[in-house]
Amino acid sequence: MMGIINFFTSGKQAEEIKRAFIGAYVLSNLKDDDLKQAIVFRMYRMLCESGPFRITFDEAQKKFNNSPALVQAGLIVNSMIALGIHHRISGFSWDYIPNPFALALYSQKDAMAAFRELRKYGIDPNACFSGLREI
Repeated sequence: MMGIINFFTSGKQAEEIKRAFIGAYVLSNLKDDDLKQAIVFRMYRMLCESGPFRITFDEAQKKFNNSPALVQAGLIVNSMIALGIHHRISGFSWDYIPNPFALALYSQKDAMAAFRELRKYGIDPNACFSGLREI
């Protein structure tokens, strides 16, 4: 049964991982520090307002900092989309990642499929997170 579920969700999960990596790549290559800060502020605000209970800005910051890099990238993607920031990658379109925290649970197989897709856009997966931890 689990194999059937994986068969139907694998493509979706690989796509979400790809979106997260592209979000990390775009953020890492942004030169405008004010824009980076606007993205991060919006992401914290989204964290504060999501879920059944509101959390403080400090709690959101702690939640972000204690999350794996892939989850952080998923949160950043949603923030960039909410702000209308375009990724400028030809042939790629992105959409919200419904649950960025689920990214940490996706399989290595899905990640490898996402890496193959990233390379089609000329993006090295290893270069995607170079500037993410610096925000």
